[in-house]
Amino acid sequence: MITRIADGFVVASRQACAGETELRPAVEKSLRAFWDGVQASPGQQLAGYELAHYALRQAGMEKLARRQYRHYLDVHEDLVTDIAEQTGVRWTVPGPVLARYLNSVLDGLTMCWLIDRDTEISRAVLDLTGRHLETLAVSRADALSA
Repeated sequence: MITRIADGFVVASRQACAGETELRPAVEKSLRAFWDGVQASPGQQLAGYELAHYALRQAGMEKLARRQYRHYLDVHEDLVTDIAEQTGVRWTVPGPVLARYLNSVLDGLTMCWLIDRDTEISRAVLDLTGRHLETLAVSRADALSA
């Protein structure tokens, strides 16, 4: 169930930024598509957290939570790799670090929104995240000439 939910978000994020050749709109559209999914399915989000927490509290089931978050990290790494390739940039931090950063921000933001439903501030955080991601990219052409 968890991988199906995560994969649905990634499909929406990829479709939203498909064909974008500029980093800013690709990142913005991808983040917005993810966020639209969160807002459309708060119950699924909550169930994901509940499953992870339950697995962590049950002896022998911890591996399920690890597998759940490993999948999230893999999905985020694939997405940032795809965005970099289609927009002609190179990330200045390793893919696994960028994936964990993005997962941490989105996971925390989702939990905050599930609690307070402050959509306006949540969208501002998404915008800030997008702007920060832009600072972590350099043009591949610039990187080659340096």
